[in-house]
Amino acid sequence: MRSQNWLKIWQKKGLNKTEDQHVLDGWDLNSEKEYREIAYSCLSENENFLREPNLKTVEFGCGSGAFISALQAEFSNLEIEGLDYSENLINAAREKNQSVNFNVLDMNSPIEDWLKVLNYKKYDVIFSFGTLLYFNSGSEIQSVLEKMTSILSSKGLIILGEVNDLENQIKSKNVRKESLKNREETDSNMVLDQLYLSKKMFLNFAIKNNFACKILPLPSWYPASAYRYHVTLKKRN
Repeated sequence: MRSQNWLKIWQKKGLNKTEDQHVLDGWDLNSEKEYREIAYSCLSENENFLREPNLKTVEFGCGSGAFISALQAEFSNLEIEGLDYSENLINAAREKNQSVNFNVLDMNSPIEDWLKVLNYKKYDVIFSFGTLLYFNSGSEIQSVLEKMTSILSSKGLIILGEVNDLENQIKSKNVRKESLKNREETDSNMVLDQLYLSKKMFLNFAIKNNFACKILPLPSWYPASAYRYHVTLKKRN
C-alpha cells in the first residue's frame, strides 16, 4: 500500500541524521529558505490567530521537525508537539530539537491510539504539512479529518499544507517525473505514486462539521504550485 511504501523511504531518510531537517523531510530540491517560504504560505491567512498566547498545537506527520522549526522561528508563543509514523525520523527530530515533545503515531491508527499518545488533550491548532499525499485513499483522509476534529478545541484551526489537486493530476505527474529524474527513490516507482484530492471534499467536510474552509495557493515560483493547494478549516463560533 502507498503509505507503507513511503514509510520505507522515510525510515531510510531518517538514518541520515547529519542532513538538514528540510532535506530529511523530502525537500532536497529546495533550500531551507525556499522551504520556509512554502511552509509559511499555508499560515498567512491565520497569522494573527497564531500569535495568540499559549496556543496548544500539534503537527501530524512532522518528520524530522522541519515545519516545527519553521514555526518556532516565527511564532515563539506556540506550545508545539510533533507526531510521525517513522520511528527513525522521530529519533532524528528528538536529536535536532529537544524543546519539543515528539512521538511515534500512525495517523491511520484508531482514535484510541491518538488519545493515548496525546494524553487526551485538546489542541487549538492542528498542522499537517505535506502528508496527505502519502495516504491510500480519500476515505482515509475523511477518517483523519474526523479524528482531528474530535481533538480540536472550541476555537480550533486545522491547517493542511501541500495537498495534491485531483483536477491537475496529469499535470502533476508530468512535472514531478521531470523534476525527479535520477533520484534514488524512483528505482521502485514509489515516488511518483501519490494521492490526489478534490477541493470539494474539504469544502463538503467543512459544511457538515461547521468549519469555515479556505483554499490557499502556494508561492507561484514553486513548480508544484501548478497542482497543489493548502487547506484551512476554522471552527465557526
